[in-house]
Amino acid sequence: MTIHSTLQEQPPISFPIYTSKTSAEDREIIQIFLSCYRDIQFQRDDTRILSAMEKTADVTGNSDGVIAKILVDYGLKAKRESFPHEFLNHIDACVMRGNISRSIINLIETWRDHGHSIFDYCLAPVRTLSPHHYATA
Repeated sequence: MTIHSTLQEQPPISFPIYTSKTSAEDREIIQIFLSCYRDIQFQRDDTRILSAMEKTADVTGNSDGVIAKILVDYGLKAKRESFPHEFLNHIDACVMRGNISRSIINLIETWRDHGHSIFDYCLAPVRTLSPHHYATA
């Protein structure tokens, strides 16, 4: 008897790196992110990445989406759940328009290589239930 796992393989995390050509602002953002990530303990990796992005955004005065974009441009790869909704909405819009940067293509390919569809968590209509849905017959 063979037991099959229904869990998908999780993509490995690739952290951003910078070179001598990286702007001072981007270098500072990467350093703050890595420091914040290292300081956050006792959480899952996807939560640590998201929390570190939020902290970096607070420290630098940028939005979460801008921080995520910069980090992905410099090589950050992680599960889709690791990214803020603002950035995921940006990816979804780029995919729908067919206007995708090389760094985002690499991120999407990482998700697909590990069995995750880009649309697993996006483009699902948000529905709210009106009070009559709660009534019992």
